[in-house]
This record gives sequence, C-alpha cells and structure tokens, in this order.
Amino acid sequence: MRFIACLFFCCLFPLFPANADTAAADFGDNGRDIVDASHYPWSAMGRVQWAAVGHKAHCTGTLISEKVVLTAAHCLFNVRARKWVSPGLVHFVAGYQKGEFLAHSVAKAIYRSKDFDRLEGVTTKNLLSDWALLELKEPIGGKTGFLGWRILNPQELRQAQKDGQEVMLAGYPQNRAHVISVDHPCKASMGQPPNALITHTCYIVGGDSGGPVMLRDGNKLTIIGLNSARRGNGDTATASAVPLLRLRDNLLSVLGLSNTDHKRGQAPLASR
Repeated sequence: MRFIACLFFCCLFPLFPANADTAAADFGDNGRDIVDASHYPWSAMGRVQWAAVGHKAHCTGTLISEKVVLTAAHCLFNVRARKWVSPGLVHFVAGYQKGEFLAHSVAKAIYRSKDFDRLEGVTTKNLLSDWALLELKEPIGGKTGFLGWRILNPQELRQAQKDGQEVMLAGYPQNRAHVISVDHPCKASMGQPPNALITHTCYIVGGDSGGPVMLRDGNKLTIIGLNSARRGNGDTATASAVPLLRLRDNLLSVLGLSNTDHKRGQAPLASR
C-alpha cells in the first residue's frame, strides 16, 4: 500500500531548471520513445504546472478543445497547505520541450469530482475520481491543435484491441521531465461500471499523472482515459487510469455538448 501511495500521490515532482533535462536517463527494459512536442499531435499535450511558497510541481495534461485540458485531480492539490490550488496559479504549457513551448495559458476554472478527497489517501473512491478539467483563459488549442476522445465501455475497449488498435500513453515523467515520451504498445482492460477503472501495462513514472491513455488507429490518436497511479512493482506492475466513462456528464457539460450531438462520446481528431 505504501508503494501505491507513493506513485499515486508523489507524481508532483519539483520543477527542474530548463537546462537540467535528463535526456540520457536510462529507462531500462521499459524504454519510452521521445517525441517532438512541436508537432501535432504531441503539441496538444503539455505540462500542468503550479507554484506556491516553497513548492513547485508538474503533471501532464492534454487539450481536448481550444480551451479545455484533461488532467488528474491529485495534480491540483497542495499537500503542504492541505488545500486545492486556485485556478489562477495553475499554468498549462502546451508543446513544452527543453525550455521551449508553443503556447501557454493560466487556468480560468477547475472542474473535478466532488468524490475525490486527497486527505483520505489511496481509496477505491479516489482512484475512480482522480480526474480534473481545466478551463483555460486563452484558446491556445487553436494554435497547438487538440485531441479527439471517446467514451468506451469494457467490451468496446476489448474489441478495439482485437481490431488492431494500439494502446499507448504519453507524459512528462520525472526522469525526463523536459521532453514528452511515449510508451507503446500496451495492453489495457476495463472493469464493469459503475466501478470502471482502466488497468494498463504502460510504463509510468511520477510526472505522468494526468497523461492521456490513448488508442492509435493508423495515424489517429483518441483519448480513452487519463493516467492516475501505478500498482505493484517489477514485471507484474500495472497502472491505473480513469476512463472517460467516469466523467461523461461533466465532460459534456464543460465542452457544451449534448448526448444528441455528441454521438457516444466520439469527437473528431483536431489538427493545426
């Protein structure tokens, strides 16, 4: 349990200076591919950052519209102050790479599950509710592009993989915090609602929290969940992600969509 708690709630690591990138860090057998954040679709991803007195932290987030970013709830909690970070202190830096970035905006509002309680520790309720939506002040997704997404049930996720769609994860892990890297191919499964949780085999490190869990169908990437925690260790370790099914109503509301025009949660892939 202590190991799980560390990975779950220690994913906010101190920000390193821009020149301290550990590009030569060894990922061992769990190596991940570094991708170019200046090009779409990676440009739609970025670092969710905030700073308070004596503390700086980052996670990963992804634009799903021009002004909305998907990330993890625990990324927005100030453990030292024991309170949630104010939207005005949260920055999203899109297309970040070695100190350079394509676009930036401060958050205007934060939407998260009322069921998530950081002070309760690692509970099933928290694992299922570890999501947040950032509404940005600036529509930077018009410059960087944003990713499509889809609400899947367990059967649809299983079928997608049978059809050859590849599960993958992207993020800014602690040991390569200044470049975005991708792990693929991974395997994923989902529990039955209402306690649906995606379990995947992608290799994750602190800083990957909030990173998109995606399906790749040819050149198309579609978000199906967001990374939350790693459970276990070694070759048997698995990681947990919150499926978009868990935040369906909030997602539709923040994006201004309805069940009618949304069509089962499928949004078209955007590009620059």
